[in-house]
Amino acid sequence: MKEIFRAKALSNRWGVYSSWIFVCASAWVLFLDSDTSLFSQEMYSASTETPAIEFAYVPPYGSSDNLIGRVHNVDPSAYKVAVYIFVEGAGWWTKPTFAQPLTPIRSDSIWICNITTGGSDIYATRIHAVLLPNGVNPPVAGGLGCLPSSLEMISIAKVNTERTRRVISFSGYEWWVKTSLFPVGPGPNYFADGKENVWVDSLGQLHLKITKRNTTWHCSEVILKQSLGYGRYTFKVASKVGQINENAVLGLFTWDNDGCNEFYREIDIEFSRWGVVTDPNAQYVIQPWDRAGNRNRWMIPPTLNLSTHGFVWRPDSIDFVSAKGHLSGIPSDSIIYSWRYKRPTVPRPGKENVRINLWLNNGRPPSDNRDVEVVIAKFEYDTRTSVNEQYITPIRKYALLQNYPNPFNPSTTIRFEIPKPLHVTIKIYDVFGREVRTLVDHKFTAGMFTEIWDGKNNEHSPVASGMYLTRMQANEFVIVRKLLLVR
Repeated sequence: MKEIFRAKALSNRWGVYSSWIFVCASAWVLFLDSDTSLFSQEMYSASTETPAIEFAYVPPYGSSDNLIGRVHNVDPSAYKVAVYIFVEGAGWWTKPTFAQPLTPIRSDSIWICNITTGGSDIYATRIHAVLLPNGVNPPVAGGLGCLPSSLEMISIAKVNTERTRRVISFSGYEWWVKTSLFPVGPGPNYFADGKENVWVDSLGQLHLKITKRNTTWHCSEVILKQSLGYGRYTFKVASKVGQINENAVLGLFTWDNDGCNEFYREIDIEFSRWGVVTDPNAQYVIQPWDRAGNRNRWMIPPTLNLSTHGFVWRPDSIDFVSAKGHLSGIPSDSIIYSWRYKRPTVPRPGKENVRINLWLNNGRPPSDNRDVEVVIAKFEYDTRTSVNEQYITPIRKYALLQNYPNPFNPSTTIRFEIPKPLHVTIKIYDVFGREVRTLVDHKFTAGMFTEIWDGKNNEHSPVASGMYLTRMQANEFVIVRKLLLVR
């Protein structure tokens, strides 16, 4: 509705300037004929006899100018143009308005569309236009993740383009910086691309910040310009992300704007308590997050300042790992947590980009009303996906490490290691030697593994506060460690 109201507000201005624009459009076309390389666009014209549509003038990113285009090899009176724009975090939108989804074509084949009729339209990053015969109604897009497939079927010709925004250089890559005038996803939140929210320091480290301007909080996000596909993704963090405010979220992830049917190819490493102070402060996620087995929550030590996080993405599995310090190869004794995801829903590569963002869950301000800042020291990628080329150096011993946190409430993480494939059992006992819970009872490959005890017994009822014992057995190896549950 906002864009419709704004369209009405602009109608008078359009009436005053329309004649001027119509006169200038032809001049633009003549000028552009001399240098079509000025525009980055994808043309769909097989020959001079094939109906075609093109952009004659694409407004710069951040501009409220009108979009100007023209058509070829058709009777202008028999066709109209449907225009759509894409805003990061807000999706695809019909332009100029829902009530006016079609743009007429003048007798000289020029068409002009107002694409900034509401919201954060001036920050649209993609523009798509299709040529339609009279009488054919286009699907209306009001924040769609992807354009409807029916649009391809009914269009005679199409053209699209991308517009650049602020670009920064970090870790040898170029990244777009997200911005918005109105709240957009995730959150929804306002996003700012100014140097007070996103910058790279003299050491080459990326800073992301949530700041308050007057009464409005602004978040930050950067988007890698290229798509990488299968391989090893590593993020080296130089902040105490375990202490991040419970309403803030740090995301290290992949995302594909065109991956509507692939859950946007989203692979997440996230640090947040999601508004609940007592909840775990980190998680690995494969979307959809609410599908059983697609999310693994854990605790990163709050005092840890330097940490390394990443995943190896393969066709059949994704290996996540988080460790202390900034390391290239990660020895097993530095690992905080790891998880292997091996299911039929492993995403396939497409047009996904790596993204790093710092935002507010449900748009709620930090509980302490203070700015939030996170430093990413480095991002690394390489194409190695072989099991023999994992992050982790080979496991050479049996081990049951101390659970963390300890004391704990409501859950704790138990990590163990085995040097070869074998059957492992891990059980929880009370101080009288009575079995409380069987956590593990099956065969594992060699490696480091984690399990979470939620403080419940085998009947899934919460147990009382007190001391408990964890007993691990793998062949002849047996070890016991103490746990303390405090409710």
